[in-house]
Amino acid sequence: MRVLITNDDGIDAIGISALIKAVEKTCDVTIVAPMKPMSECSHTITTRNPIRVEKIADNQFSVDGSPADCVRLGLRGISELKDCQFDWVLSGINQGGNLGVDRYLSGTVAGAREGTFLGVKSVAVSHYLKRSKSVDWDMASSWFSQIWDKLVQSPPLDLHFFNINFPHLESGSGLPELVECQSDNLPLDIHFDQDGSGAYKYSGSYPDRLKHPGKDTDICFNGSISLSQIPL
Repeated sequence: MRVLITNDDGIDAIGISALIKAVEKTCDVTIVAPMKPMSECSHTITTRNPIRVEKIADNQFSVDGSPADCVRLGLRGISELKDCQFDWVLSGINQGGNLGVDRYLSGTVAGAREGTFLGVKSVAVSHYLKRSKSVDWDMASSWFSQIWDKLVQSPPLDLHFFNINFPHLESGSGLPELVECQSDNLPLDIHFDQDGSGAYKYSGSYPDRLKHPGKDTDICFNGSISLSQIPL
């Protein structure tokens, strides 16, 4: 099985290494990911300017563009990959949750969405962060490895992709319950502070966002893995 891996935290991010580790023993992996962090870039694409691509290792390409650019190039653009037939696009593991309406803002989610646009089964995977705690990325990698076979056996519906969010648990925790749920549509916590110059800076609290019981934000915040099917 051949998978294309991307992210929005950049090709050197620890989360993408955790995702690669989770599937590299069972899959033929190709990495096409941004040269630099592209968080919250949504579904930005580059059409009017050249996109620089650097091959940094076998089947590993660094792209001066967005996650959606990376998927477009990986599936349709990079000459060295033109004969590849990818079975899945995997985007992540993002350092931070992509819950609820985050799906419209996230470059990680856009990578999976673009894969779905182009006819390839796709998954976005993110890790909710509690800022006071460190992340056990080996544990996150193990979690994805354990649920990967379930995703392969029960792929998303046509014109849908999976959006997965891991909870932030103590190191050494076993695999949390995987809960299939709807994605919440409630807004983020939106507050701004104004400085002395009159400029505004976002100061909303991610953990204090509104949430509906039983939807992805609530599921993840309460310690389970949320699995949502997102329609195009």
